[in-house]
Amino acid sequence: ALMAIGGLATATGVLPYITDLSWRYPVGFMCRALCMPTFVALLLFARELQGLLGSPGPTVFLDKTCIHQDDQVVQRQGIEKLSAFLSNSEIMVALYTDTYLLKLWTVYEVASFLALRPIKCMKIVPVYQLFAYHNGLLVGYLAQMSTIVLRSYTTFAWHELILWNGVFGLLVMVGCRRWAREKASIQTRLANFSVHNCICACESDRPLVCRNIAVLMRAAGAAPGDASDETALEHFDQLA
Repeated sequence: ALMAIGGLATATGVLPYITDLSWRYPVGFMCRALCMPTFVALLLFARELQGLLGSPGPTVFLDKTCIHQDDQVVQRQGIEKLSAFLSNSEIMVALYTDTYLLKLWTVYEVASFLALRPIKCMKIVPVYQLFAYHNGLLVGYLAQMSTIVLRSYTTFAWHELILWNGVFGLLVMVGCRRWAREKASIQTRLANFSVHNCICACESDRPLVCRNIAVLMRAAGAAPGDASDETALEHFDQLA
């Protein structure tokens, strides 16, 4: 819609345009110049705008901010009620890094959610994917803007323009290749996952967390009801 309005405004002379020095004809540029910044602004601030209009949208439970990080008593109460929070959640989004499945508390969150919801309700989003996506947007926008400048001030031939944009395309390909390697690394780590190898900042919490994971696995039917804690944890390793 924004591009259609911009195109109409350019055609009627409301918005400025440039003259292509290669073909000597007017070319609109405002749509390409404003479309990406508008998209990014909506991506970042659409929820705030939606809230100002009286529609708050879905409620999000973010463990880092919703569980107290300083008061140990309040923190323990929040941890003990973690399953209750997750039981009222329709979807779990995990921002995955190399250390995600190495930390016992994040593993506990995964165990709690998978015991209460089918695995299709869990979304894994590697942090690098976000980095690659936003860098891809930036590279594409810079390619568009550089093309506009070159067509305005030089007689850059079309094959040179294609080559120029190919440089930016190459950067995108490098990013995609790195992302493919990251996915392969994630699959390798998951194949070798074991809850016993997880890191716990406070070792005194380890028995509590492991016991709760075992209870959840038995309660959800993912492990036999008479299984020992160790057997239930093995079932969790296979599920992960």
